[in-house]
Amino acid sequence: MRLWPSPPDVQIDVADMMRCAVGIEERESVNAHRSVARLSRGELLPGWYEDWVLFERERLQQLRLAALESLAGAEIDHGNHAVALAAALEAIAIEPLRESAHAMAIRAHLLAGNRSAALREYQSYRRRLRQLLAIDPSQEMNDLLVPRLPRQPTPHIDLDSTAPRRARPR
Repeated sequence: MRLWPSPPDVQIDVADMMRCAVGIEERESVNAHRSVARLSRGELLPGWYEDWVLFERERLQQLRLAALESLAGAEIDHGNHAVALAAALEAIAIEPLRESAHAMAIRAHLLAGNRSAALREYQSYRRRLRQLLAIDPSQEMNDLLVPRLPRQPTPHIDLDSTAPRRARPR
């Protein structure tokens, strides 16, 4: 008597997600678009709070994040900036304060020639860090943008869009 369905009869999304993540980490040939879609499939047993579920959920989340960032880096190296950006943005959706994911998104924007989008991504991340943790992005994150910002004729670019603007005296 069999209690479990055989693998051809049932597809288990978590197992599929894990195979995809391991394949990316082991640098197997993968379909990048399909991999992003597989790694975007929500969390394990939402609404369950048993200890074993919390542990497995966190383990799976870390595996997904590592795979998405790995995929983003590989796609940047191959010049596939749109796929790299999709992978980075999915990692950001999973973990909004993860600096390495934001850095991947910024790199993808910059390499695609979208400086304004890269700057918006940076400003959004910086604002979120300041609001939630009262810290600034790392120097490495700042260094992603500084060499690419225009030097002339703009004398000053305010990276801090969160600073209050003062009214001019009349």
